[in-house]
Amino acid sequence: MSLWKRPLPPPDTDARLNRQHYEATRIPPSIHEGTPYPGCTQEELRSLDHAHERNWHKSWVKSYRRMNIQRAVADFVAGLKRDPSESQLAAIERLKSEWNKETWTPDLAMKCFADLDRVYFFGQLLGRVRLRWKGSTEALRRELGPTYMYTYGVTMPEPRTVIPCARIILNAELIFLGPMADYSRKQETFGTLLHEMVHGELEKAAQV
Repeated sequence: MSLWKRPLPPPDTDARLNRQHYEATRIPPSIHEGTPYPGCTQEELRSLDHAHERNWHKSWVKSYRRMNIQRAVADFVAGLKRDPSESQLAAIERLKSEWNKETWTPDLAMKCFADLDRVYFFGQLLGRVRLRWKGSTEALRRELGPTYMYTYGVTMPEPRTVIPCARIILNAELIFLGPMADYSRKQETFGTLLHEMVHGELEKAAQV
């Protein structure tokens, strides 16, 4: 018999709360509703819904068209080796404070996006990545095909944009109403979001 045992998943007894969180994903995020997050602005939330509408300077367009996946990965790894800046340290403190709270709502994924971007991707994603919840696996199948029906999240290229952009979709049905794995619903949400943000960084680099 092995001495190592896989830890049991955390208890998930509050089906009513999970349903409330699922229903809340249908509500557009607002700084005036849901979970408050310090520093989040309505403009940041709007950019997650209209990433491709940002007015880009011509010099930015030229520089980003020279990007590629290898360069994106190299920049990402090099950035992780640097000491965090003051703005990154402040973002880390805000994230840590919010992470330790038991009460939360799904709009927190959108409200934390800018700080997660600042800490892990050095501000390269906000304005170039759209983020939204999708209510059901069936809706994902209709929009993206059967391959993506049973994924917690998916990242796709955003077509017809001047600057390479990506679209992240989080599967609300699977995250909040699906069977529990080894993580809480909150851990599943943010683990999936960070995973898809990595894909978003690579996706926008691959479109050049």
